Amino acid sequence: MFAVVAFGVLKLNLPQSVQWLVGGLVMDIFNAALAFIYGAGVILLFQKEKWQKRLMNFYAVGRMGLTTYLMQTFFGALIFHSYGLGLLGDIGALYSFLIAIVLFIVQIVFAKYWFQHFNFGPVEWIWRNLTYLKIYPMMIPKTENVTTQ
Repeated sequence: MFAVVAFGVLKLNLPQSVQWLVGGLVMDIFNAALAFIYGAGVILLFQKEKWQKRLMNFYAVGRMGLTTYLMQTFFGALIFHSYGLGLLGDIGALYSFLIAIVLFIVQIVFAKYWFQHFNFGPVEWIWRNLTYLKIYPMMIPKTENVTTQ
């Protein structure tokens, strides 16, 4: 859209494919810059002591990022598509956003609980084993309290 408007203002008569190419490139640059700004903002916040504890709530869910992504896809499909609840088009953006927030909070709680017992997220464990062609221990070893006399 940006390219169409810009080329119209400049009175350039370029083929639509070129306009879409330039517009897509501008949009990609914009998205990369925005991602950089978000990342820099999180880094700046993490340097402040009062924000470190708040941001550490995302640590466990970040360690299992692929599992989290796949869970969101699975539950989103079940909630919104016809083979599930079929809510796509029936609820608005606000309710969709609230569902996403609730699902993400559940995922944070699940991830914190998961890492009390396991070394890796479930999909991350499979991915690691397939990548290195080696079976890594999934469970955190239980330590026994042995008293010496």
